[in-house]
Amino acid sequence: MRHFRVAMVQMNPTVGDLEGNVRRITTWLREARKAKADLAVFPELAITGYPPEDLLLKPRFLEDNRRALEEIVRACRDLAAVVGYVGQGGGSPPKSAHPMVVPAGRHELYNAAAVPMRSSTCRTMGSSMKADTFTQADAFPLWCSTAPRSA
Repeated sequence: MRHFRVAMVQMNPTVGDLEGNVRRITTWLREARKAKADLAVFPELAITGYPPEDLLLKPRFLEDNRRALEEIVRACRDLAAVVGYVGQGGGSPPKSAHPMVVPAGRHELYNAAAVPMRSSTCRTMGSSMKADTFTQADAFPLWCSTAPRSA
């Protein structure tokens, strides 16, 4: 009989420390592999830390959040995971005349979960982000994309 093992990772990500949070996530992925887990589950907004608040107004932070997710996808190879991150509707960051400021208006940011497995990612959009609160999304679309492969 085959068992499905789940590693529930209880970590405390640091708000804004994307590099440190990715390092902690990849360390826990290695530990989950050693425990022969099939799936590793991480906390809400594990990549960015919770709550990211005004950091969401910085396009660079949103881009770095996406790059961090790609790094985690590459680290998952033979292990599935559920990882919290900031998702963006439309897939592209908001444009601004000044690169440090997000222009006014709606930007479709989501408190989302990514499910990386075998060099691809299925992203589930969760709750939309408004100011410092989250409101439940009307739908939870699930879609898959292939992660960039490292050379």
